[in-house]
Amino acid sequence: MSVVGSRARTLMTMRADIERDGTATTDAYGHPDAPVYASHLTGLASRVYSKRRQEVVDGRKEAMVEEIRMMVPVGTDITELDRVANVKDRLGVVIWAGPMNIRAIQHKHTHLEMELQRVKS
Repeated sequence: MSVVGSRARTLMTMRADIERDGTATTDAYGHPDAPVYASHLTGLASRVYSKRRQEVVDGRKEAMVEEIRMMVPVGTDITELDRVANVKDRLGVVIWAGPMNIRAIQHKHTHLEMELQRVKS
């Protein structure tokens, strides 16, 4: 892991659990099998925050749209194919319940910043 800017690292007071899809097989039709996530990184120093939240009304439908961002140290082994299981405080209390998919990763000078999307089932 490379050196992280001291300001960025001091903001990373949360701990994230990251899961990675372990399936690399396809079905009889050549489509990827359903993902099977397993623990990849636990207790990863991070900061998760809501950048924007707005209510969207479309006729009779209403929805709450929230843009969730996550900061992790630069050099972390994470991809858009991984997902965030949970984010906890230092005492282990869940602050952001997952799973949350990683939609995009931006490489900053002092950290990685990701856009997350909650998974609804």
